[in-house]
Order: sequence, then structure tokens, then C-alpha cells
Amino acid sequence: MGYYGTGNPDLPDDLSSPYLGASWAVQKELREDFAVFYQGFYNNANFPYFPSDLVSGFGVQWNATRRLALFGSYNWSLDGVGSPSGGYAGFAYAY
Repeated sequence: MGYYGTGNPDLPDDLSSPYLGASWAVQKELREDFAVFYQGFYNNANFPYFPSDLVSGFGVQWNATRRLALFGSYNWSLDGVGSPSGGYAGFAYAY
């Protein structure tokens, strides 16, 4: 949980002011290198890629190596604001 934003009122974007954000997740390891999770987040900002304030979804994480993890999730709006659903995919690398 925290506040986020650029803090610069001169920038012409929606992140110029601080916004409250919170996220949570529950994860279950199925194998040593594979896990499923249920997640959610609350953001008070109007992000263009998922403008809902309250979101929940399911996802998977695959630890390809000890340093590389790949993940993806499908998420949906719980508040009926903005896009009804969307997905995320990405990776994390420890160097």
C-alpha cells in the first residue's frame, strides 16, 4: 500500500498528483518452478491501460531459471468502471 505519482504538477499527465494504491496476492506453488496466484489491486488513479479502481484476477508464474521468472494474469474490474477485463504478462530477472 502506498502513494504514487510523479509529484510534478507541471507535467500534463494524470500521474502528476499523488494517488493511493494497494495490492494483494495469494500464491500456491504447484511445483518447484510453477505457481498459480489470485491477486487484486486498488488504484485511485485513472491509468489508461486499466482504468478500473478495483481489480481482481488469476495468474501463473513460471520460474524458468533461478534468476528468471515469467508471469501472466487475466484480470477483471470489480467496480464496473472502465474496461471490464484485461491481461498482463511480463518477466522478472535477478542480476
